[in-house]
Amino acid sequence: MQAVLVLLCILVAWYFSEPLYPFLIASLLAFIIGLLLNVISGRHTHSASISRREAYLIVALSWLLMASTGCLPYLISNSIPEFVNAWFESVSGYTTTGSSVLSDVESLPKSILFFRSYTHWIGGIGIIVLVILVMPALKIGGNSLFFLESSLQEKIKPKISSVGKRLLLIYLFLTVSEVILLYVGKMDLYESICHAFGTVATGGFSPRNTSIVEYSPYIQYVIMVFMLLAGTNFVVYYYLIKGEFN
Repeated sequence: MQAVLVLLCILVAWYFSEPLYPFLIASLLAFIIGLLLNVISGRHTHSASISRREAYLIVALSWLLMASTGCLPYLISNSIPEFVNAWFESVSGYTTTGSSVLSDVESLPKSILFFRSYTHWIGGIGIIVLVILVMPALKIGGNSLFFLESSLQEKIKPKISSVGKRLLLIYLFLTVSEVILLYVGKMDLYESICHAFGTVATGGFSPRNTSIVEYSPYIQYVIMVFMLLAGTNFVVYYYLIKGEFN
């Protein structure tokens, strides 16, 4: 999954005439690791359910693996040459923390900055992808992974996978809506996407050193509104869509 997600950054690098190899190598290594893990796990018969302990382990190891492969583009491109700093930036991105080791963000290639904001968006969507793709592939039933990883503590019905798809649509809708509104406010498409990634994931990474300070009040209000919308528990939207206003 990580290998496929990184491929989008290759298109951005190509568009801005920047080196493609950091993302190609990172994608290839992520694919190899994923393939090896799939082969290893394929030797064992998956049970119909998993224990709470196993759920904790799967979630923790999944994020550690994502962060490990996520620091590769920084290291390979020499944008962040020190491993510890690259690891910090990767973890901060995927966990949507928003802290950074960078003092001059704008000195980095645009494709790397896109990837940096993209890690926010992937991190924010992580639980939904986990529900839709990982759980069915492992033949895992129940709500264990869903509740251990997310803040959605309230039990939702019907099937957990169908809930995940609805939450994914909400996430995508918020992202696309913000990109359009920012673009209408005369922010270029590249920066609109980067800021939407950081906002909807409630992370905060920006391709600008000054973040949104230099933009118009309209841009700042749009981002402020979407910060509020994205910070709201998605269960609220789920029930609103279903018409269950109580």
